[in-house]
Amino acid sequence: MKKSLIIVILSFLYLACLTGCLFWARKHVNEKDGRLYSEAINSLESYFRGHNRIVTIEYSGEKVKSQQVPLRKINDDVKKKFGPIIDESAELSKKKYLWEEAYGDIYKQYEIIPRYQNDYRYTGFLFRIFEKGYDSVSECTVYPKYVGFRKQSDSWAYQWMPSVQEDIDDGFEFFTKNEKSMFYGDFRSDHISSSDIMNNVGNEYYELWSHKWHQNEDGKMDEYSCGAGYNANFIDNLLDDFLNSGKTIRFYTPAKYEDLNELGYNTWFSNNFARVYLEANPIDALTVRYRFSRGWDIHPMLRDLEKICLWGFILLTILFGGAITLVSLKKKN
Repeated sequence: MKKSLIIVILSFLYLACLTGCLFWARKHVNEKDGRLYSEAINSLESYFRGHNRIVTIEYSGEKVKSQQVPLRKINDDVKKKFGPIIDESAELSKKKYLWEEAYGDIYKQYEIIPRYQNDYRYTGFLFRIFEKGYDSVSECTVYPKYVGFRKQSDSWAYQWMPSVQEDIDDGFEFFTKNEKSMFYGDFRSDHISSSDIMNNVGNEYYELWSHKWHQNEDGKMDEYSCGAGYNANFIDNLLDDFLNSGKTIRFYTPAKYEDLNELGYNTWFSNNFARVYLEANPIDALTVRYRFSRGWDIHPMLRDLEKICLWGFILLTILFGGAITLVSLKKKN
């Protein structure tokens, strides 16, 4: 066989091996991506120990200060927020039913006044709650906001009405120990923060991304974080298609807590004399997403693809370059 033909064959083999290396690298990083994504989701599930919620007690037993406030009126509060109360058939809507259930028997209401220390702090008690979705976590605090005193069927019962402080203490006892509490069974005694969950979930490709930690100074999300991908230009789209990364980078939107604090969230406790209403305050929202490097530029799958292809190029070039060199030298002899 002619030496020139051998060199041509080796050159075609070299190009074929380079192409094969590229597609093998693609297969490898896709398999790795699937494995690491499953690990991140399983780590998140494991941290919550099979629950969809973790509740910790930030503090309790704080003495409360309160002031009497006007009763909430259905027309002023609900009609503005939810629209018409009566449907076309003139039957009571579910919203009015819920309103009546929560506020219909209240004749006097008090608002809890926060006390100012180094930060804005409500009194009574404070729960920190982490709610888990499939690949996301929302963090909020919950605290007593109002105490409403209920109408009594017997006039003598008004002599035994408890104080606002006693109602708050009674509410804390219910929310933490009663099986009918929406938080029952979800309390953890150890201190937990969002960074603890983030550290537990993160791996080489994925991280639990914090909405709060990636805001600009004005509190708004930066331009990148509002997008659906990284550097969405033509070349990057081609690479993303080649990598076959089926998981779109999305950003978890925190729940609309102003809605949760209204009718239907069922965050109140009732005894014979009063009802304690809780309020939720959003803290953070996190979602499982790709862990980028070099600022926001390099997709982790692309980083591995570059590494594998670089080493493949070096090794194949040395191997085939050496073979072609030997053939060429032999030809000269």
